[in-house]
Amino acid sequence: MARTIAKLYSPSISCNHCIQAIVGGLQGTPGIEKVMVDLDTKMVTVVYDTDYLSETDIRHRMRGIGYEAIG
Repeated sequence: MARTIAKLYSPSISCNHCIQAIVGGLQGTPGIEKVMVDLDTKMVTVVYDTDYLSETDIRHRMRGIGYEAIG
């Protein structure tokens, strides 16, 4: 297990609904252990296992649920 942390900026985060959509859209993905979203800084922090996915995979997943991810 190779655990790492991705810190991604998502400029379109504007409310608690956005947070719920991002957390709900990412949690349950194989390899993702924890998702935290900071509404004030618009930062998404993801703890994940690189044996299952990459930071690029996480960015693609975020785009798939409607949120840009820069990181």
